[in-house]
Amino acid sequence: MQTESQRTVCNSGGNTAAWPGFTFAYRLKTRRFNLAKYTTDHA
Repeated sequence: MQTESQRTVCNSGGNTAAWPGFTFAYRLKTRRFNLAKYTTDHA
């Protein structure tokens, strides 16, 4: 994320944005979620 935001106006200090790009690109990357790749615990 830090590398992608270097080309934007948000490059002042640390970028804490959830996603520095377009929302449709975020949606494409996160539309399929494989829970088996993660370790989960019940709260």
